[in-house]
This record gives sequence, C-alpha cells and structure tokens, in this order.
Amino acid sequence: MGCEAGRLPLGPALPGRRRMFGSADPQPTLRWHPAAGFTLAHMSSEGAGGSGAAQGAPGWYPDPWFKGQRRFWDGRSWTAHSFPEDPGPGPQTEPGSNHQLAAAWPPPNVGVPGSGPPPPEWWGPATTGKPEVSARPPDVAPAPTDRRLLWPPRGRTLVAMLVALGFIVGFVGGALLITHRGPAPSTSATPPATTPAAPGPNLVTPPAPPATPADPAASVLSGLVLHQSDVGATETVAPIPGGTRVAGGATLDLCNGTFPSESLRTARLQVAASDAQGSVVLSTEAVLYSTPAAAAQAMSELKSAATGCPASPVVSPVGEPTVTTHFNAAPDGSWPQVATVERVAFDFVSTDVTAQSQHFTAVYLRRGRALMGIYFSQPDGPQAAVEGQTTMAGILNVFAARMANLAPNAVNGG
Repeated sequence: MGCEAGRLPLGPALPGRRRMFGSADPQPTLRWHPAAGFTLAHMSSEGAGGSGAAQGAPGWYPDPWFKGQRRFWDGRSWTAHSFPEDPGPGPQTEPGSNHQLAAAWPPPNVGVPGSGPPPPEWWGPATTGKPEVSARPPDVAPAPTDRRLLWPPRGRTLVAMLVALGFIVGFVGGALLITHRGPAPSTSATPPATTPAAPGPNLVTPPAPPATPADPAASVLSGLVLHQSDVGATETVAPIPGGTRVAGGATLDLCNGTFPSESLRTARLQVAASDAQGSVVLSTEAVLYSTPAAAAQAMSELKSAATGCPASPVVSPVGEPTVTTHFNAAPDGSWPQVATVERVAFDFVSTDVTAQSQHFTAVYLRRGRALMGIYFSQPDGPQAAVEGQTTMAGILNVFAARMANLAPNAVNGG
C-alpha cells in the first residue's frame, strides 16, 4: 500500500494521462469493506462522504491509513496514489518515479483551508475537519476470539485427561496380568499327582554349590558310586542336585523317619543314571561318618524305621512328600553275601496323598565308617546293565566288592 505510485498515475496534470485512461476525471478509489477488504473503485459511481462544500480541494493530504506518508484527494474521494512525507537521503530515483511526480504536485502545508477532505467510511467520528494523520485502517484478519486452546490442556481439562489415562493404564495392566498368571487354581480341585519319593535319591533337592568336604578321605567316595563307564550308551550318569551337600542334604529318609545319625556324616556323594527318556533307573550314594560306630548307628536306625513305620501317611521331616509306606518281605534272602560288608535291604511301596503308588527297592551297605545306598526305582523286571550285570543281586555285588576293596585307613580299620 505505501508505495503504489508505480501501479497507478498520480495526478491529472501528468502528460499522457488522458491517453492511458481515456479520461482525467475518474480516479481509482481505495475503498475498505469489512467483508471484501480493500478495493479500488471510481467515485463517479459512489457517493463521497459529506456535502459538496466539505469535500476539500484536490491535493496531497496526510494519509488517513498510514502514518508518515501522503495520499491524494481528488476532491471527491481518496485515490490509490501515495508517497512518503520525508523519504530522507538515499539514491536518486529513476525519472518518472513517485517522488519526482510528488515534487510536480507538492503536498500542501499543514492546515488545509476549508474543512478538508472527509475521512474514509470506516473511520470513527472526526473531532476536526481534517483527517487523523496517524489513523490506520482496521486489520483485514478477523478479530481474535476468546477461544481457549485445546492443547496443551490446562486446569480441569488436564485433570480429567490424567484420570482417564490412569483408568486406561490400570485396565490394560490388569488384563495383561490376568493373562500372564492364567486362571486361579480351584481350592476344590484334586491336588496334582506327585511321584512318591524313593529313599536316598533326593532328586527334588534344590541345587547348591558343592561344599568343601571336611573329611580328608572324602575322595574315596568317587570310587564307590556308579560311573558312566559302568552303564551302556543309552544311560547317562550325573551327580544329582545337592548330591555333595552334607548339611541340609538327606541320606536316610525311609518311611519319612527321623535319623539322628544324619548329623554324624562328614562327606557325601550321590549320582544317578537316567535312560533316554530322562527317567532315573538307578541311584547310588556313598557316605562317610565320623566313626564306624556312627555308621553302625545309621544302619540300626534304618531297621528301626522299617519296623516301626505306621500304616498311615507320615509327614516328612526334611520336606519330602507325605507318604504311606508298606513294606514287603526283604528281597535279599537268596542274594550272596560279601565278607566284611554289612547289608540291609528293603522292598516297599510308597503311596502319596493322591493315591499314586510306586515300588522301590533300597539296599544299604556298610564297612567301617563308610556307608553306601543303592536305590532301584524300577525293581520289577530286568535292570539297566551295570558292568554287565542286569539283576539287582548282580548289580549289588559290584558295589559290595568296591566297599570291600576300600583301604583300611579310609574306613578306620573296619
């Protein structure tokens, strides 16, 4: 708006004006409409504000829209021609520029005789007959409204959004937790079946780092137990979890009895052989006691536990399943005996609280302070070969021979 002289000729006295527009009278008029904004119109078809006497002489007046410049009044309306009041020093403009044309039609002095030109239609009431020098037209953009922005939320909106977010997170988290946990177990359902624990092979004992044996003769135990070389290619021999632990690891658990001799042990080693399906077929355990008398006490406690075992379920003192034990006749009546090695054998059926039963045979050997348990978890039928022996009697003789070959100083001359 400020420098528009290059777009429209400025005055009626300019040469060539009649040739360009056909008439010197109609001047393009800058009009403001609230709906359409600024438009150019000819005053010949519009009414100029005020009476003819108050129109004011044609000339350059302070621009009623932009402070610091002059706009041409043609006697009836404001035109589109304007120029700065004081352009200041600067480079020389080209011939025919707005400033040269303004010099050809110099602006009048302040205080135009008469009442001056009328203000634009959108002006407020004028206090004098002259237009306000510093007035500006209204902004073309619509007036700002008092709408509150939706983002970022504030006040009650923020609180409501946080509450809703909390409900959503809680709902999703609860659903995921229920899915992860699965359905809650029913208290009226039958408890899961558990396999009755065999005496000796405490395979449910949680793993623990092996304790440093306090007995200097503990190394002899590895020569007594089952070796990988003793079995075939389909069986695997490995230590059971916690199989070297003395404190907290049970050796005697026949009929879930209590065995004070457990505290007299000084070293322990238990291994088990598993078939291709992972089922334990044989387990062996070798133990050293503090004295030969302590090992003899252990053998006596085993016999007492079998003799006094009740016909009702017995709770284990060492965390094994509660079972009812039924003893059959001793299985070793016809088995050959190895000199210097004491033996006691038990054949029994163990039944847990879900009425699941399993048949076991447990045989214990002792020489001096060394005791050994051989546990057959599948006593019915042929056994997995141990050094080529497939019967319980033959397998038992393999380990009894190892006991008989122990050095006297390892078993305290037993």
